[in-house]
Amino acid sequence: AAAHAEALIEILRARPVVADATGAAIRIGARRWDLKLKRGVIAQLPEKGTARAVARLAELIAREQILDRNVVAIDLRLSDRLVVRTAPKSQMRTAPHAKTRTAPRTKTRATPVTKIRARQRPGKDT
Repeated sequence: AAAHAEALIEILRARPVVADATGAAIRIGARRWDLKLKRGVIAQLPEKGTARAVARLAELIAREQILDRNVVAIDLRLSDRLVVRTAPKSQMRTAPHAKTRTAPRTKTRATPVTKIRARQRPGKDT
């Protein structure tokens, strides 16, 4: 894991805008990295092409101000598309310096999906 971490640190050093915005790096399945950015946004990096994905993230931060928007997650795992997950309107707040609403800076968690079994009523044929 240390060799992979050193490689990621080198990639981040080449893109200071991303390095400054990164609060933590999380190794996923011994294959790829997620970056937890300081604004609570999760950036999902691909298994291969990490440097290219970090460069794309740097561009999104610098040119598009993506961290100032209502964004919860940025999926960079696919090279031909960008997937951005936004917070629900109920979780948005107004930033003091902005005229638009932004996502809260709270921890977000994926809701577990469970199977719900339909109950059969006694005495009824289905």
